[in-house]
Amino acid sequence: SGAGRHGPCRPHLCAGFLCRNRLWSGFPARPRLQLRRRTDGPREGSRPLLAEIQALVTTTYFPSPRRTSSGYDTNRACLIIAVLEKRLGLRFSQFDAYINVIGGLRIDEPASDLALALALVSSIKDIPVPDDIAVMGELGLSGELRAVSGAVMRVKECVRLGFRRVMVPALNSEELKEINDIEIIKVKSIFDAIRIFGN
Repeated sequence: SGAGRHGPCRPHLCAGFLCRNRLWSGFPARPRLQLRRRTDGPREGSRPLLAEIQALVTTTYFPSPRRTSSGYDTNRACLIIAVLEKRLGLRFSQFDAYINVIGGLRIDEPASDLALALALVSSIKDIPVPDDIAVMGELGLSGELRAVSGAVMRVKECVRLGFRRVMVPALNSEELKEINDIEIIKVKSIFDAIRIFGN
């Protein structure tokens, strides 16, 4: 992964990336930009490294809508957009989508699918994203959420960095039942995630 150039992930490095992002995200985005973000927990080596994923969805003026990504695999992003359009009925075909991973990181693991999906939905529907939640989960083509590896380490890193809530696939429930330091929101599909997210 491109993030490998940073070397082994140390606790202070994780906090540095995230705190900088959270300070920046404390400023409200301009509504017309529809700038939304999600915090995801990819793993670098044997430690989780939390990253902030942003999505900007705007009306397209091109015959074919643009899909631009920095730090995120464009083909994977297009797949997630297709799932959201098919399963949730969102008309992404009428919008350009711009995706960015803050801090120069590059994410190439499926556990970040849910983070990007929520960022995209947040932008297209203009719903603000809470700052106290992190999410993780692999999104299947039918909208189901699959378990992620290293869920315990990821959630513990969220606790250490001060998050109050974390959204995880329900398939990871068993291994996380001993963690009581953070509110764990278990979801089975993108439909559950959007329902909770909307509330």
